[in-house]
Amino acid sequence: MGTILTVFVLWMLLHTIYTDGAEFSPADRSSLSYKDMNSHNISEIPRTKKQSKARDLAGTYYTLDSVNFRSRATAESDALTVLPRGTAVNVTEYYTGGWSRVTHNDKQGYIRTEYLGTKQLALAGRYYALDNVNLRSGATTESNVVQMIQLGDQVEVTEFNEDGWSRVTAGGDNGFIRTDFLSVTKPEPIIAANNLASQVIAFGMQYLGTPYVWGGTNLSRGVDCSGFVYSVFRNFGIYLNRSSAGMSSNGTKVNKSDLRMGDLVLFGSPSSGRISHVGIYIGDGQFIHSGGSGRGAGVMISSLYSSYNQSTYVTARRVI
Repeated sequence: MGTILTVFVLWMLLHTIYTDGAEFSPADRSSLSYKDMNSHNISEIPRTKKQSKARDLAGTYYTLDSVNFRSRATAESDALTVLPRGTAVNVTEYYTGGWSRVTHNDKQGYIRTEYLGTKQLALAGRYYALDNVNLRSGATTESNVVQMIQLGDQVEVTEFNEDGWSRVTAGGDNGFIRTDFLSVTKPEPIIAANNLASQVIAFGMQYLGTPYVWGGTNLSRGVDCSGFVYSVFRNFGIYLNRSSAGMSSNGTKVNKSDLRMGDLVLFGSPSSGRISHVGIYIGDGQFIHSGGSGRGAGVMISSLYSSYNQSTYVTARRVI
């Protein structure tokens, strides 16, 4: 009889622990919907598989639009604040097709999950080309050119990547543009300078393949790097210093992010600032120059973003 009484007392004690202060049995709790959980004290509800998955998906997300940050998981609850598009928030429980629990500026609240996404998606939208730039089929300078985007043209960025290439739609075509050629503000037109720069570049392009000759300035028979640049600009009445190092004092300094067609791009030792090579920027992250080695050395087009050119890039000068 004593044993039966002891078992009964233990059963009553366990039953009290699991039901005290709650409206649902343990079985009910395990099947609660997210809406149900937000109508009751979540801290009283045992962690379910759904909660476990929601916490596995937790992390930093970004708002995909201007969105209300609410005190509870309903559209009728108070808005603690309005978060602008691109705001980073810490999601502690992520629920697909509902409300996610979020922390922002040390405050807890809720945002509809459909308004949360990656930084790439949050920063997508309308941008403008900062230069004449190629829309390419893939995220490399070796990919096919789909079309040429002109300076100031509007494009729709569908996936923004801060470092590298962004996915873009322009004129019904899809492709990729280097992100550093995109801006949320439309650049001012620079018609006169661009026209002259285009002429300079077109003239220089005629001599693609001219062999490299140290000290040479003959655009047809042979040029070195500074000889090529010097001779091309001289044709338009612009007289530069004869050496690449000397050209680093011509014109005005330009940041790499602000390069325009016709700017001089100079290479050498970034640590010391010593200049040993020069070319002419032609847009789309490329420049024309006389360089290379061996039998293939001569006037060619190269990418500013090759590993070698990135590691030896020093500065740029604007002479137009």
